[in-house]
Amino acid sequence: MKPFNRLAALLFIQIALISSYGLSQSRPNIFVVSREKKKKPDFTADYILARAYINALHAPGKFVVIRASSSEAAARKIEKIMRHRKTNIGSLWFDSHGHYGDRYASFTIGRDKFSWHNIGDTNCTRHLKRIARYCDERTRVGLGACYAGADYTFPATDTSEAVPMRGDSLLAGLGNVFSQTPIYGSKSWVMARPGMFTRKYGLVGNMPQRRYKDVVFTPVWESMGQWTVYHPKADTCIPAATVSITRWGDIRVQEDYNSHPQNAKKINRKKASLQPGLARFK
Repeated sequence: MKPFNRLAALLFIQIALISSYGLSQSRPNIFVVSREKKKKPDFTADYILARAYINALHAPGKFVVIRASSSEAAARKIEKIMRHRKTNIGSLWFDSHGHYGDRYASFTIGRDKFSWHNIGDTNCTRHLKRIARYCDERTRVGLGACYAGADYTFPATDTSEAVPMRGDSLLAGLGNVFSQTPIYGSKSWVMARPGMFTRKYGLVGNMPQRRYKDVVFTPVWESMGQWTVYHPKADTCIPAATVSITRWGDIRVQEDYNSHPQNAKKINRKKASLQPGLARFK
């Protein structure tokens, strides 16, 4: 082999070893997308997934996207990713839908749904526990489902009594699984517009459909941009400033959305325009 070629080969090997070592030492951010059977097209979810995959292509090893049909599938895929790593997860985001009409906070991983009803059941959370092995006090866990951190009461309607959403119970129960890691959940909507994967307020949400202008959504409008974080070591839920997720999947805590006067005015205008009878709940 000629000296130049030998030098080039040695340089290539050195760069590869450095890159491999750096990858093994760096904390990956993992974005778990709930793989569900869709009853109707969900263009927003499809757009988010496409953005996530594109971002992951530009940050191989740093930002990892997983589609999971269950918590078992998510745990299996995360174990495969982390097996050769010498570190833990940086940020872990569970992206799914929340359903206000359920009258309780929840998030899903594929067909597995977690709420205050079952988050204390070790049989239900055994696969989450497998994921928690790769999380520590430096990891941040975010629930991408709307209302996951809701600690207010779902208002009484003509057909039902007022019911607490128990998002704080969900976060606390999840904190028992991820025993070292802070857990973030939104009290309101998560991402409708202006977008995701940005340092701006892309996770605040602003639902344009008519049914969200019903008075039953008053607590949700009042909680715009508000998040709750559960700290396992302190064993308590506390208010958190507005959360964002960067293009590389880092969960960041922003300046409080409601600290800006124009945002507070916008929320007050929305609340003043709410009307009864626009939404139907079972």
